Amino acid sequence: MDKNKIAIAIDVTRFPVRYLNFLDFIERSPELGYINFLGDKIFTDSEELPDILDLCAKHGIDVEISNLANAAPDIVASLVTSGAVVRVVFPHAQEEELKPVVDEIIRLRNEYKLTKPEILCIVENEQQFAALASQQAKASQTGTKNTKPAPENAAIVPSQKSEKPIERAPVPTSFGFYDLVGDLKNLPCGRLLNYPLLNFDGRFIGCWENYQDTPVNAFKLGIVAAMNHKFVKRMCKMLYTGRPDVDIPCMRCPIYTSLVWANKRVRLVK
Repeated sequence: MDKNKIAIAIDVTRFPVRYLNFLDFIERSPELGYINFLGDKIFTDSEELPDILDLCAKHGIDVEISNLANAAPDIVASLVTSGAVVRVVFPHAQEEELKPVVDEIIRLRNEYKLTKPEILCIVENEQQFAALASQQAKASQTGTKNTKPAPENAAIVPSQKSEKPIERAPVPTSFGFYDLVGDLKNLPCGRLLNYPLLNFDGRFIGCWENYQDTPVNAFKLGIVAAMNHKFVKRMCKMLYTGRPDVDIPCMRCPIYTSLVWANKRVRLVK
């Protein structure tokens, strides 16, 4: 993805994105370069998904998709042949369930001589990551074929080190975890600025912890206009200055309010 392009995520865990709404959004958002569909079966089974992927390919937008459990063969084929999907992500806990899908992606990549989509298996802790990495390396050295999809066919990465978060960040018991000194990536607030989250209908949620909603709809405005909306600007101003603003969703977020109660000013580096 062009570093000057904007990366976003869209929450499709409850309802799929509708093609016509998405078409308007894409036409209003030439600055988009990467979309992570935080999905569910309801999205990957959508009849409009192939058209959405073709639209992304036409506009040069890279796509990441998660949760492909029981995806239909034609959907899997569209993921590979559209050219838009650069990454497919699944949790290690679903490796047995997803083995047919992973195998089909590998088969289609080989058939069409393609290098993408990349397949990532997300593991939950360092111990599991180390064990799977060792298993993968051993299989590679010995030429042993493994029947499980993750070590054989997928790159494995620990969830806490993946470039793009797959799940909502957990609320910590110690808010020292969200120390801003050199550790901004661990604070959900930072994603409001560099990797914003939209709802399936285009509502600008902002970060991965805000499910309180905002009055901004990126599908109607375009991504740049949404990010420059006065309401979002107020959110950003609060994060830059550390001064709470009672009317915005952050003040109802347990992470942000706990930081305030602990007398930790939230300042993001521009």
